[in-house]
Amino acid sequence: MPGVTRRLGCLVWPVIAAASPAAIPAAMAGQAAQAVDAGSFTIVHGTAKIGREEFTIRRVPDPDNGYILSGIAVYADRRLTPTLVTDSAGAPLRYQVEVRSAERRQELLTLQIVRGHASQRTQTPHGESATEFRVADGARLLDDDVYNQYYLIARSVMSGRSPTPGFSEAIRAVVPHGSSESVDRITVVGDDSVMVGGHLLDATRLRLTAPSVDREVWADALGRILKVAIPARDVVATRDDAPQ
Repeated sequence: MPGVTRRLGCLVWPVIAAASPAAIPAAMAGQAAQAVDAGSFTIVHGTAKIGREEFTIRRVPDPDNGYILSGIAVYADRRLTPTLVTDSAGAPLRYQVEVRSAERRQELLTLQIVRGHASQRTQTPHGESATEFRVADGARLLDDDVYNQYYLIARSVMSGRSPTPGFSEAIRAVVPHGSSESVDRITVVGDDSVMVGGHLLDATRLRLTAPSVDREVWADALGRILKVAIPARDVVATRDDAPQ
């Protein structure tokens, strides 16, 4: 469903200060969130290294029992600082990403989803805009150039087991920079292996088919991401070390 956008000009948005990249996970720190995965990816275009992403994924105990995905992705021309808070199923509740270039903020995007209604605000040097759109139950969020978020999709397919090759299901993916939701399909390609930190690790290969671009995802039995490839863009993100 197309989003409705309103330009806000130079209006100061007071929520920004309260929802800084560090503030969202800090607000839940008292609930003793437990790390379920942490590490880094090296991102390559062709044969050239173009970036690196460090991340931590934490699980909040009952009664929330959701996830907090945070990290930083550094490219030659920009630095992204994303933070995603989800419910117990991995569906997004709040998301924020700050984009900086040469120490100047180029964008601050904040998204909140309540009962299927998404409210997104974007601040740039040219002003602010607000967008609203609908989000289906059970959707997942995937932002461009952020790779740890594939965990929420892989986990739902893996669930600690080896899914049958050929298994396929439709998923809804929230596309924050597009202020929209897409209908994607995740398919189990089969058993495979990935070289990570000098070690060959067992993996399940998944294919994510989307209206915009298809992706190949390699995950371990717990859904932890080992590698993501975007063939149409000749981009590959590979984990630096084996999950602990």
